[in-house]
Amino acid sequence: PARPQSAQMQHKELQQVQAALQSSGGLVPNGTKSLDKGLATSPQTAPTPPISFASPGFGVTQDPVAAALPLPDSQAALDELARQHDRLIGTILAEEEELISAHRQHIDMMVELIKEEMVHLNNVDRPGSDVDAYVNGLDRILRMKADYIGDIRSRVDLFKDHLAQEDALSRKFSSLASSG
Repeated sequence: PARPQSAQMQHKELQQVQAALQSSGGLVPNGTKSLDKGLATSPQTAPTPPISFASPGFGVTQDPVAAALPLPDSQAALDELARQHDRLIGTILAEEEELISAHRQHIDMMVELIKEEMVHLNNVDRPGSDVDAYVNGLDRILRMKADYIGDIRSRVDLFKDHLAQEDALSRKFSSLASSG
């Protein structure tokens, strides 16, 4: 799967920081030869749990990413950022697949409900039709649609939150690497 757009944009900067660290004799983040370590996931591997920004010892601020980050005083801070980024990228990639699958299922359910709506419309157009059955059926279908939309909306919102967290981590990493 393709990387989210914010990860693609920041990937080149992370490689430049990595190259600068290697050439200066500094450690490479995570002790690896690539920051892409967490990007190659397979369907057999379990998704990495999302990062918790409410960890003990971190203060609560308006920016949850900044609250979870170590102080920018050493290579250890860059290493921790790289680890957090890798975990978050793994989460994003897993969620991307799940979101696409859920969206397909959502569309299938909506099509079935629309077919059912058409049956109700055809029935109510007949002389002597049961208007109560039509109204009750329509009400049930509309409630189901609202529930399905709410479910897919919550998945989209969570995915967007994780993309924003990844972008903030990438910016923080770049900032720390260029200031250090």
